[in-house]
Amino acid sequence: MQINNLKNINSLKAQTLQKNLIDAKIKKDFNEILEKFILNKNQVANNTSNKLVSLGKINNKNSTVSQLIYSTKFKRDCWDIIYNDINSSKSFTKIKPNTEIFLNSETRELIWGDKVKEYSNSNNNIKFSKNEYSNFNNNTDFSKSTNIFNKMPRMVASEFNFSKTPSLKADSTKLAQAVRKFIGKDYSQMDCYELIVGGLKNIGVKYQGKGGLGKHLMKAALDRGFDYNHFFNGEGIVATSGINVFKKSILSIGNPDKEAKKIMLDMENLLKEGQILSFSTRTKGHTGIVSKNNNTWTFINSGEIDNNINGKNGHKGVGEENLAKEIQNWFNLAKNRKQGLKITLGAMDMSKLSSFSPKATLISRKT
Repeated sequence: MQINNLKNINSLKAQTLQKNLIDAKIKKDFNEILEKFILNKNQVANNTSNKLVSLGKINNKNSTVSQLIYSTKFKRDCWDIIYNDINSSKSFTKIKPNTEIFLNSETRELIWGDKVKEYSNSNNNIKFSKNEYSNFNNNTDFSKSTNIFNKMPRMVASEFNFSKTPSLKADSTKLAQAVRKFIGKDYSQMDCYELIVGGLKNIGVKYQGKGGLGKHLMKAALDRGFDYNHFFNGEGIVATSGINVFKKSILSIGNPDKEAKKIMLDMENLLKEGQILSFSTRTKGHTGIVSKNNNTWTFINSGEIDNNINGKNGHKGVGEENLAKEIQNWFNLAKNRKQGLKITLGAMDMSKLSSFSPKATLISRKT
């Protein structure tokens, strides 16, 4: 009897001990699993928030941040990245050649230079992953274009910080007044194409982002089999969103002074303030806005100012020049380079541009 009781007691102790051991193991396993889960979660958070993706370096082939983005798998999000609020104050025009540009794939912030070091110092788990994300398209060489209008400007106009977009004004002549506000800006801050886009934005045209004119120009180029930046010029904006008023191609220049005066006479009765005037040779292109100053036709543009209506000549930036003299300059240039000259005068179609107003974009998103 005592032997049986002893066996029962020992059996109960053994069961209790076994249960305690199992409970302890479960608790230990659970703690280990929980610890690993928390650790992994933190690592994932760190990896996603701190990982910087190398987009490549600014060079002759990819001279703008947008070109770098477009050469990677992020190309579909190119403009959304550039227009992101976190990048709104970035000085894209001051990026030096051979500078490597990084993208925070979580926050979409674009960084370079000393900012990269700051990230590195503040995030021990930072990773510079180029191969994982960047698929460079070596077949696209923007530097091979012979026409400057087919090249991306130093800084895409959408990468320039403009004021808030006002409501669209119906009168296209307002474009001349809109660009006049930029007179005095240095060329490093605003080139000739950026000047036009700045003026369009000031009269209420939405350029950046979904439903903007910029994406419309890109889509129009791709649909026609061109490079995506084919219409990023004065001629392109008129071709896709305006009407041609006057177009002339001169294969060779004989007497530049005489031929320039004839072109001015041919255009004079067609001129209106706010029209976009573009010049193009085989190796150089330029665009600007037609305006008027004391009954004299003028050309508001960004470039070498040597026919200034008001102020000194010799600076490079936004200025207002005598239109007839500017036309003569281009005939002289084409003559000296032994190249032809193409002149295009266009007017914006305000009914087309109305589809790029903030209100129209809002309506399209609701439908």
